[in-house]
Amino acid sequence: MKGMRFTSCLAAKMVRFVEMKCCCGISKKRLENKLDYFDRFLCSNQFHAQRIDAQICALYLEELAPVGAGTRYNRFCVARQFCIYLAETDPGSHVPDSIPSGRGGNVRAAHIYSSEQISSLLGAASSLSPERPLRRETYMTLIGLLCASGMRISEAIALNTEDLHQDGSLLYIRNGKFSKSRWIPLSPSAQRALKHYMELRVLSPPADPESPLLINLLGKRLSYSTLYTTFRDLLVQAGLHSGKGPGPRIHDLRHTFAVRCLLKWYQKGEDLNARLPWLATYMGHVKIANTMVYLHATAELLAEVGNRFETHYQTAIKAV
Repeated sequence: MKGMRFTSCLAAKMVRFVEMKCCCGISKKRLENKLDYFDRFLCSNQFHAQRIDAQICALYLEELAPVGAGTRYNRFCVARQFCIYLAETDPGSHVPDSIPSGRGGNVRAAHIYSSEQISSLLGAASSLSPERPLRRETYMTLIGLLCASGMRISEAIALNTEDLHQDGSLLYIRNGKFSKSRWIPLSPSAQRALKHYMELRVLSPPADPESPLLINLLGKRLSYSTLYTTFRDLLVQAGLHSGKGPGPRIHDLRHTFAVRCLLKWYQKGEDLNARLPWLATYMGHVKIANTMVYLHATAELLAEVGNRFETHYQTAIKAV
């Protein structure tokens, strides 16, 4: 089958399974990526049968043991859905039991970056490879963009040059999480930073509209693995991490954006009930409940909440 990415003995059935799921609105790319792990596992274990059995499912779950609970659940869940698909036409095909999602356990607390810490991160990025200015500017732009927009790191990496509006005031997030696309307005400072970056970016191929906005030294799209390693180095250089064990994450910049928005609205006396749907839409969330996960009680925020309560209380007392 032309263009088929799977290579195991069940490859053709995997392709049909993906096509069926896509008809239900499931993201093809995400589904293929998760199913690809199962496909490669079958190949590495020299599995040649046309029927899934309990033993191979147990071995796959064992293979997934080292990864995080959430990742393990997502990969195994897709493999299980594929087994259910096979069992519909072959009742003898094994369907494994579902596994716990891993949610609700020890959730890692988000690190909310202070303004000083963000400045330190940008300062560390500005010292990257003096002889390679594009790399330095790429990471400065990326960090600044994440701070100013709160977009997901996957969305930033996926940006193409055509996704920047011609006047530089908007960015188009194409097929974000849950296959949702959206326009996000940029602050004047973010517009200036992107304009400066694009002046350097156009000098480096490729320069067609569908080429990546943020590129590495080879002119290719940034990879998450390289970005992760570089960001860890920047954290150490900025004095925000010792280099050992878990430290602040790049995803925490998204949490920081949400908290800073909430803090700003408190300081301005805005109606939060009216603003939260705006924030949810801006961040690409389907429900406000998803946005609430990013709203953390920092010392600054609690102080503003106390001020608002005190003002409201005093006003109420005077009215009595």
